Amino acid sequence: HGLDLSCSTEIVQKKKANYIQNNTVVLYPGVEEIIDILKLRKVLVGIVTASLHEQLLHSVPPGFLAKFDAIVSSEKTVRGKPFPDPYLKGLAELNLQPEECLVVENAPLGIQAAKSAGMYCVGITSTVGREVLMEADEIVGFFKDLMQSKILKSHLLP
Repeated sequence: HGLDLSCSTEIVQKKKANYIQNNTVVLYPGVEEIIDILKLRKVLVGIVTASLHEQLLHSVPPGFLAKFDAIVSSEKTVRGKPFPDPYLKGLAELNLQPEECLVVENAPLGIQAAKSAGMYCVGITSTVGREVLMEADEIVGFFKDLMQSKILKSHLLP
């Protein structure tokens, strides 16, 4: 569009600094409890996010990321969601096969990525309505409802 892109790196750095300074993540009710239960049962847990790793470090509660066996942030893949690449990278880091995993997604592009990677996906209506999550294998309303997920009940939480 005829824009001067010579300062694009500076703009990205300013945007990142602004995000880190002005944003913190408030975890949805039930998130930490579910992760803790899975970890007690020796289930591997990972995060696949479009966020930059540095932003993630500065925006989540202290100690939260230490609960995860793999963290795939946006800089770890060339193509992000809806491509399967981020989830495939997560599988590689966890040394798992797609059929051994459950993805929890709150966005249509993430669901597309998980399904393209061959993974079972539970859509969660924490940020969008049920109607845009229909490609998921299951849909739940809140993180606390994950404990009632068919796949969790039958495979992970006997």
